[in-house]
Amino acid sequence: VQVEQLMLTQAIKGPKAILDQLETLSARNHEDPRVLKALAECYSAIGQSEEAERSAMEALNLDPGDAGLHYLAGKTQRAKGQLDQAIDHLSEAIRLEPVNVEAYLELAHAYEDRRQYEQAVRVYQQATIVCPDDHRPYMQAGMLLKNSADFAAAEVMLQKASSLAPADMNIHSQLNALRALNFVHHTQDAITRS
Repeated sequence: VQVEQLMLTQAIKGPKAILDQLETLSARNHEDPRVLKALAECYSAIGQSEEAERSAMEALNLDPGDAGLHYLAGKTQRAKGQLDQAIDHLSEAIRLEPVNVEAYLELAHAYEDRRQYEQAVRVYQQATIVCPDDHRPYMQAGMLLKNSADFAAAEVMLQKASSLAPADMNIHSQLNALRALNFVHHTQDAITRS
């Protein structure tokens, strides 16, 4: 009950407003994974990644089947450059909760950090299947495909992102730039064939 009350307070006043109370509650209930998870999420929200990871790992030792904890552990480990561990935790988060688009995005970013761009695109594409109404996987896949000079596939992804988020000017500008690249690329191909 105390955790739920603190989460309501956090929603109203922000994570810093409840940090001291959560730390106190955690000290008294260090065997309760719900308290440790709430503390880890609070630390993460205020940018204390070391503390967030420590609390998430303590909670995972008590409740290894919590997808949210695996996501949080993976996210903090990615931020620290511990990419193998991040990929393991994020993959587990997806296995436990296959519709969590945030876990897919974070996992794809981890593969990008490892310069495994094809694997990152595959993860983004999986996210588009699981969460077809979220523009972010389409946008991210489109940008990676553009960077790898697969302009036709990139345009398809960015067009889908644009249709899902018509007010996002960044997507529109990326799509327009890509169309210009496609035009130049096709023009060069036509000249070369002539």
